[in-house]
Amino acid sequence: MITTPYRALVLQGKQNAVVEQRTRGPLQPGQVRVKFAAGGICGSDLHYYHDFGNVGYPLQHPLCMGHEACGSIEEIGPGVTGLTPGDKVAVNPVMHCGTCMPCRRGEANLCENKRFPCSAMIIPHVEGFFRESFETEARCCVKVPADTDMNALAFAEPLSCSLHAVLRAGDLVGKRVLVTGSGPIGILAAAAAKAAGAGRITITDIADQPLEVALRMGADRGVNTAGMDPEAMAKAVGTVDAAIEASGAASAIVGSMHALRKGGTLVQLGTAPVAGATVPWVFFTSKELQVRGSSQFNTEFETAVQLLLDKRIDPLPMLSGQFPFEEAAEAFAFAGDRSRCVKAQFVS
Repeated sequence: MITTPYRALVLQGKQNAVVEQRTRGPLQPGQVRVKFAAGGICGSDLHYYHDFGNVGYPLQHPLCMGHEACGSIEEIGPGVTGLTPGDKVAVNPVMHCGTCMPCRRGEANLCENKRFPCSAMIIPHVEGFFRESFETEARCCVKVPADTDMNALAFAEPLSCSLHAVLRAGDLVGKRVLVTGSGPIGILAAAAAKAAGAGRITITDIADQPLEVALRMGADRGVNTAGMDPEAMAKAVGTVDAAIEASGAASAIVGSMHALRKGGTLVQLGTAPVAGATVPWVFFTSKELQVRGSSQFNTEFETAVQLLLDKRIDPLPMLSGQFPFEEAAEAFAFAGDRSRCVKAQFVS
């Protein structure tokens, strides 16, 4: 067993992420140890950093951060086959039980006993991936070629979320698609919709810089909706067949409903406000809209990895900056500045 200490980025409290020295423990059967290469800072990481919690769930204790990561196999545990030290891997952070009713229905993303790194909703909390070395289940690792660009591979997890939303939207071939919100997930949703054969993709945001990146990633048209009410937004966008709402903003949700054609589909991907959103319920009957939620991803992780390997989706135009763990404060400040950053990563 490898026994040398390693560095871990641990959130101690609000805006207090520190690098700690930790020691490696023994691997359990079916586990592997992964040497961290790169991992993206997610919007949820920003919430945890600033609030020591997310969507109303506070962390119960200091916790290692991060759930987006890729790296190379450092050590394998008992019973692991198909992986050897040195193999490069993408790491699926979702560890489902396989036995609950959603898992038996083939809906592992809705697992009732899910384990997920750095989530306040999971008790006991699971340590995150922003560590020089981390343990995970071998079944969560997807082996990739030795020449794989790890900076691009680190986008596999957010791309999986976007692919799941696109799948929830149904057949998009030749369709007019609206994506609201040009954060990383929204931009990747536009790229995924393009890969799924969408005819024309319009993406919105309240800032120009991420819209410019979205156009480089596959969107056909970008619309700055700053200052627009939902009806004005719908007029600026035009009629669409499907909408993927990736911002979580109440105005964008309502604007999407205005823009959708009769019989259209709205996929809610962004975390919507718990209160304060006045939904025009009349559209459910007058337009017979289909509204679907999208939670993480199910079987899309391997698809995301393959799309990245084949370069059918190139996420690197989104990569705005990279930081070592020791520059966590600067990294989170940069990641939260939408005038400069679309996506930031920690790298080893």
